[in-house]
Amino acid sequence: MIDILNQLKNYFPMIRTLRTKGLVDRHWKMVGQALNINLEPSKVHLHKLIMHRLYEPDSLKIIKKVCEVATKEYVVMQTLNQLEREIKGSEFEFEFLPDGVTSIIIHLPELISMFEDFYLRIGVLKTNPSIRNFVDKLIELEKIIKSVVD
Repeated sequence: MIDILNQLKNYFPMIRTLRTKGLVDRHWKMVGQALNINLEPSKVHLHKLIMHRLYEPDSLKIIKKVCEVATKEYVVMQTLNQLEREIKGSEFEFEFLPDGVTSIIIHLPELISMFEDFYLRIGVLKTNPSIRNFVDKLIELEKIIKSVVD
């Protein structure tokens, strides 16, 4: 029993690394390409990882590099999702003028300021090298923001 536990101890660094948040199919494929093995994300299981000896230091070093990318991309994705929630949660309040026909947006300066802030945040995200897999979402949010600010 102790021998089995000692053997399992060798796999813990690999298992811990592969628990990285944001690790998605493209990252598994990156690991497979870097190690010249076929890692089909939907068919990955612990036994296969052990059989490919991914727990060995050289393989683990490659996995860690890919997981660093995954972590950075995860942060970008979370930031975009938060920005989207804030944009979609913005409320425009209207008030009718005394003529009863014309309506105006109240608190307009605050709304403009908020959307200018959103626009600045989009600009910062554009400079992030990890944004490349999320460009479509970035462009979609930028269009919404521009339509309001303009």
